[in-house]
Amino acid sequence: MEVVLADGSIVNANASQRPDLFRALKGGSNNFGIVTRFDLNTYAQRQLWGGFIAYPSSTISQQLSAFECFMQSTRSDPYAEIICAIGYVGAYKTVVVSLGLHYTKPVVNPPIFQPFTAIQPQLKNTMRIGNNIDFVNEVESNQAKNSRGIYVNSVFRPTAAIIEEVYQLWSSTTNSIKDVPGIAYFLIFQRMPAIRPGNALGLEGSDEPMVLCLLSVTWTRAQDDALINSVTQTLVNKIDQATKAAGLFHRFKYLNYAAMFQDVIGSYGPASKAQLQAVSKKYDPEGFFQAGIPGGFKLFAT
Repeated sequence: MEVVLADGSIVNANASQRPDLFRALKGGSNNFGIVTRFDLNTYAQRQLWGGFIAYPSSTISQQLSAFECFMQSTRSDPYAEIICAIGYVGAYKTVVVSLGLHYTKPVVNPPIFQPFTAIQPQLKNTMRIGNNIDFVNEVESNQAKNSRGIYVNSVFRPTAAIIEEVYQLWSSTTNSIKDVPGIAYFLIFQRMPAIRPGNALGLEGSDEPMVLCLLSVTWTRAQDDALINSVTQTLVNKIDQATKAAGLFHRFKYLNYAAMFQDVIGSYGPASKAQLQAVSKKYDPEGFFQAGIPGGFKLFAT
């Protein structure tokens, strides 16, 4: 990476030059400098099979069972990814299931997906062979427009019982938000990907399958912000309590899915947090990126 530091100097951060800064930038948010260039390893990604399938709420128990089986079998097929979204959509006044499936080879309906693709009835099915741009455009077309929004996340090891319990906790809250104008209130399960070493996330040495559970909410009126924030914060706290009670909780919070009230930097663990703070003091001794740059998750927040 090429980085502009707080003193205006332009430096390189990589495995051999400033490796401490290089590591910190991978997970440390906007706390160290402005990255003006990335050099990345790439690989060829040609055609793949993917799309979305929508189902009625009557299929939820089948979806949860299939997802738990998927989580236990992902090591056998690294080309598969699933995003299982269960949501209350105010425009339709109902709960629906939206399943995003993508297989990074041009193989139609591979065996690892068949427990999902066999579920009936299906309200909509866009599964097809396509390319990355095709699928990115499809995802973009499904996003809420002119809306307010919040993401909140929790991470835990999967069992059928805890996935069902998390769903029931979410379901018990839908009545409290169903009358909010423009509401789309989703509980989303997806697999935590394998993490390459050499970053600040505090996940090295962990290869257990993990569920990344996301609460994704959009709505239209600013006066509903307090209600949505309260409901989602209370719900994620209950999810964390349930997974702790079951011995399945993981402290990690995914930064891109985190709400302002979640302690992302602390979730990396005390050793990683201390390393990030030391790197900040070394490259930004006056704390410009802590106090002078708004937004993000700061290193010395109390």
